[in-house]
Amino acid sequence: MNPKTGQQTKANLDTLCPNNQKDFEALLKELRDKVRAALSDGMGPYYWPNILNNNHWHDVVRLIQSCLLRPEEVSNLLDQGDIDRILQTSPFNRLVYRWIPEKKRPPGDEQPWRIAFNGNYKMVQNLIASAKGGGVLPGMPYQKLCEKTYLEPAFFSRLERLLKEHCQIILEGPPGSGKTYVADHFGRWFAYGEDNYRRLENGEALPPDVASRFDVVQFHESYGYEDFFQGIRPVLLDQDRKPVPSTDTTTRVEDMVYQNVDGIFKEFCKRASENTEAPFVLIIDEINRGKASRIFGELLYLLEYRKKEIRLASGELFSIPANIHLIGTMNTADRSIALVDYALRRRFKFVALQPYKNGEAPVLRKWLEDKNVNNVGDIVALFCKLNEEVSTISEHFIVGHSYFMLPNNFAVNGEYPAERLQDIWEFSIIPLLAEYRPHLTTAELQKSYGLDELRRRI
Repeated sequence: MNPKTGQQTKANLDTLCPNNQKDFEALLKELRDKVRAALSDGMGPYYWPNILNNNHWHDVVRLIQSCLLRPEEVSNLLDQGDIDRILQTSPFNRLVYRWIPEKKRPPGDEQPWRIAFNGNYKMVQNLIASAKGGGVLPGMPYQKLCEKTYLEPAFFSRLERLLKEHCQIILEGPPGSGKTYVADHFGRWFAYGEDNYRRLENGEALPPDVASRFDVVQFHESYGYEDFFQGIRPVLLDQDRKPVPSTDTTTRVEDMVYQNVDGIFKEFCKRASENTEAPFVLIIDEINRGKASRIFGELLYLLEYRKKEIRLASGELFSIPANIHLIGTMNTADRSIALVDYALRRRFKFVALQPYKNGEAPVLRKWLEDKNVNNVGDIVALFCKLNEEVSTISEHFIVGHSYFMLPNNFAVNGEYPAERLQDIWEFSIIPLLAEYRPHLTTAELQKSYGLDELRRRI
């Protein structure tokens, strides 16, 4: 591709980044420098001309396109380590072939790209890491979400589709996997729209009619139908027989009466019914800590049959507006509450957040790289070794990445500080593992999962 004209790859640009060709060209210019650095690490300068020649940037476009739109597929292909299969897969076959200038190809070799690939596997990895980790295209959907959560665009694409089609989803995962954080950001993005979500993240205030589309509630053992939906409650009245708000601590109370008062969800449904063109999102944090039948009551029927209405105990006919969307969060490690009511299982789609999978920690790695930490590999290796050991207890007993995500400016000389890592182990990891393995003493836990012991096993 010619970065100035974009003529040779217009079809690719239109497919990958419609209406944003200038932004994409800017990304390619930035990527060119990253490719140079990768080449320096991977192959001799006499191999450079072909990959840096503008005539072959359309193949780089195809590689970026594959990484952004099919990241899991590309990652799985590389993880398998089958070089022959990788070399036969587009766009790798074209890119790797072009890395060897014609005069440098060995005579009689029907697969000259094998030499270039063997010598430059790190370049391929660097290029893909660049496209996946920092190359979410300007103007593409989910860009800000990916920047905030370090998750892939494909994850949010699937999450958006599930929420649009089924209206009710639950994000589940172990402690520290970012369930509430992801639910909060995705919920606001879904309710407010991309532009308003960006304004909010930039510190701008949203108009009240926009801000009202999103709300959060947390379930607990004492939470009930009266709190969530509707119930008889005491109402304080002033001398004019007007209700006194609970926040008002100065007005003299003249009387108290009992009235049928709407709860959080019913009020939320009222707002949604007044603005039917906009999506409304309610986050239900720790949805499995409350008793579903006690909190939802007849709403369980309406959650399954969204287009129907039902008569409430008050005699009122009620239905859930079509633009209401629910996002729950659920801790899978606490087995005392992880067995969710089957009624919820049938009415919600469950999406797992996996901080550790197939020996890798993609979110933690991206976060560390974003913070410019030099010893990323050491921290990720330690995190993965910890979870490799812990997951033998149960697949649900995983330690999440958020334990390692420290506030800004934490690095010391570019390194993850050893004393902070020691604090994480002593005050977070070992106490959590004590819950996972309550029969072990602290000394036994240190012997099996201590920081120094895990380092030794890596």
